[in-house]
Amino acid sequence: VSNDKEYSNLSFLTDDQQHLYNTACGIGPGLYGMADNLMHLWGYKSVSDLDENYVLYDADYDAFSAQIHMIFTDDCLKNTDYAIKFINYNGKLAVYDFLSNDMVEGTTAQVNEAFPDTFRLVSSTDNKVEFMLISHYDRNGWNNIDDPMDVYTIEYPIRMIHTDDGWRIDEFHTTMEG
Repeated sequence: VSNDKEYSNLSFLTDDQQHLYNTACGIGPGLYGMADNLMHLWGYKSVSDLDENYVLYDADYDAFSAQIHMIFTDDCLKNTDYAIKFINYNGKLAVYDFLSNDMVEGTTAQVNEAFPDTFRLVSSTDNKVEFMLISHYDRNGWNNIDDPMDVYTIEYPIRMIHTDDGWRIDEFHTTMEG
């Protein structure tokens, strides 16, 4: 299955695949942005500062890692700061709180509200689904509140694969961090 149709929703995915993608999107700000976004989302509390970079959390590292691996493959995580940002410290989760990707130029709330993400299915089989996330940006960004939007798009590939343990995200991008 492949076409050039642009979707405003994820209706081309199964319910399980939609849930997986939406879960990954919820984690995106913690995986690509500030890690404490994910810690807050999952209800973890900081216990103490380990050093100038890492904060120790009240989470078992192996349980945290298992939860992340229910969403993403190792190959996907290799393309992020995951291995630096989340480390095992004597069995507990230590987080590099201030390590963050830069936001994509032109990311604004106004453009995202006026032009929400769209999607284009590339291919779908029993074992792999590939689609494009079509992200909208404003060339004028925050220049001036009176400047008209100058919208452009960037397409990012998203790939899901079916593993022995179910569907996982194998390539992932977000509008905010690219």
